[in-house]
Amino acid sequence: MTTATAGNGDNLSRWEREVVMLIAQGLSDRELSKALNISLNTATGHVGNILRKLDLSERSELADWHGNAPE
Repeated sequence: MTTATAGNGDNLSRWEREVVMLIAQGLSDRELSKALNISLNTATGHVGNILRKLDLSERSELADWHGNAPE
């Protein structure tokens, strides 16, 4: 699915929205884990869950989605 047709994010939790913001800033999973004080596996899991909820397949699409997401 393209970012133009990705979900609007209503199904994302506040925590997931914070993770999306950090990904949009260019943080890797390892950097996410350090910034959020969580394990690397947990960070990777969060990214996967967010991609699935938005029906996206790549982190770059997630960053684009964040830039175009409705407020």
